[in-house]
Formats: sequence, structure tokens, C-alpha cells
Amino acid sequence: MQEFWLAQDSLASTADVESAEAVLDCDEPAVLLTFDRDATTRLANWSAGNRGGLLAVLVDGNPSIVASVKGTLGGKMALRLSSGKLARPRRW
Repeated sequence: MQEFWLAQDSLASTADVESAEAVLDCDEPAVLLTFDRDATTRLANWSAGNRGGLLAVLVDGNPSIVASVKGTLGGKMALRLSSGKLARPRRW
């Protein structure tokens, strides 16, 4: 098992999410999050300075995803579901 240290401050929270919708991402069920303008700016600025670093996404306080930052993040983020099915998935 790999261990990670998490920063105290978050880049975005549920308060910054403008919408969430069920989608298919590369034919996998996912949730597409759309962030407000302030969170989009924070994510873009942080990711531009942290390429190659790690970004953790927490759900209910638990790390759900830990991903390597390959480029600048924008205002939308698709979180693939590791299991489960979507009732009516949409492609985007």
C-alpha cells in the first residue's frame, strides 16, 4: 500500500461545484464536475505550477482518486467510478 501526505488546504470543495452530471468517460461511468470561476482559477494556477505532482480527490474525507498532474486543469473534471453503473449515462 502506498502512503500519501495531504495538504491542509483544499483547492476546491463541494461549495465550488456548480453542477455534477452522470456521463461516460472513455466508455466508463463517471461524474462530470463543473467548478465555479474562483475554483477554476485556483485549480489552473496550482496545476500549472505542479506538473508531475499528485492531486488527490477526497470523497467524504477519504482519498478516492490520486492522479499525476499532466497539464493545467480547467473548470471541469470527470471522476471515473471504479464500480457501478449509471442509470442513463451521457457521452460528452
